[in-house]
Amino acid sequence: AVLVDIVGLLVTASFVVPPGSRAEIQEIGVTNFRGVLKEGWKSGFFKYAVFTAVMGGAVTAVSSFKDVYQALMGIPIIYFGVFLGISRVLVALLLLVNQKIKDFLTLHQFLLARVVLAVALISVLAFASSPYTVVVVFILLATFNWSVGAAEKHYLLDLVRESRSKAMLFSVENQINSIVVAMLAYGIGVAAVETGYRTGFAVIAVALSIFTVGFFLLSFMRNR
Repeated sequence: AVLVDIVGLLVTASFVVPPGSRAEIQEIGVTNFRGVLKEGWKSGFFKYAVFTAVMGGAVTAVSSFKDVYQALMGIPIIYFGVFLGISRVLVALLLLVNQKIKDFLTLHQFLLARVVLAVALISVLAFASSPYTVVVVFILLATFNWSVGAAEKHYLLDLVRESRSKAMLFSVENQINSIVVAMLAYGIGVAAVETGYRTGFAVIAVALSIFTVGFFLLSFMRNR
């Protein structure tokens, strides 16, 4: 432990101020925050941030019920850790190709591919009666939701690359995601109590499809 502390002290002492001009750091206040929001809106950051938040939030909300739903399907709880481990291995493998994904797909192509895959997998959950199918779908949902996060952040970063408020913009994006997850998870929970989990999954799939069509139609009309 002492050796680690000494190494840490030496590393800290070696820190230097990087060359370059220092930007003025403004205190975050109401006026500054409003300016950041306007900047995010004008750059298109928030438009895509809301879309990715809704899409990722839908998948996260559905995935949050995987243990309960798999147990209801008769899958032994002892295997849940194995399923989680498989999804994490797949995530680690796909993380290696995030840069290739970004180089190959445009932002709109990336978003469309993600949402089509998400809707397809959630729709399968809404109609699947086989426990094995349910397990595979939840593994794939977790894999594709967490494995392309780096590429997604890079796409959004390109929209505000010259901004000095990147941290605040991404913080707002994370808050939007949290709100969406909470709302959708509550909706699935209510649907599960009233009509069953499958109905909740089906509603999420339909709502996400309608939201996606509306988003891309508005984007197309504004770009004309």
